[in-house]
Amino acid sequence: EAQTDPYTPDYVVLDGTTPEVLTIATLAYNEGLPATTAEVNVIEKMRQKRKLDSMLPPTTDEFSFKLREKIITEQEFRAWALRESTIRRLQERRLELVKQALAAREEQREARSDAKVERVRVRKMEERDKLLAATQRK
Repeated sequence: EAQTDPYTPDYVVLDGTTPEVLTIATLAYNEGLPATTAEVNVIEKMRQKRKLDSMLPPTTDEFSFKLREKIITEQEFRAWALRESTIRRLQERRLELVKQALAAREEQREARSDAKVERVRVRKMEERDKLLAATQRK
């Protein structure tokens, strides 16, 4: 518990290079590191995007520009579809949690109600027994 952030040594980046480690610099200890499945998926998506960007044709002529635009648009549609499915999955999970919470609350309410009815029944039975006992003594 007393340990500070892990040591990160100084580094030098050669001109014209971009180490992959620096592209995930936003991740830090307790803020994405150590990496979970979600962070690994983010890293994989970043790798795919860099790979796609490196494969895009240059914008030197009209045909290349249109091809580049088409590829980027398709990639954006795929990314949006993936994001929408992720959001839908999260919403379904949240809905299930709400349903479970409501069911648990309803079950507790029913249990409290049943206990109250039982307490009232027992009290009324005792009152009846006392009244019958008093009536029989007379």
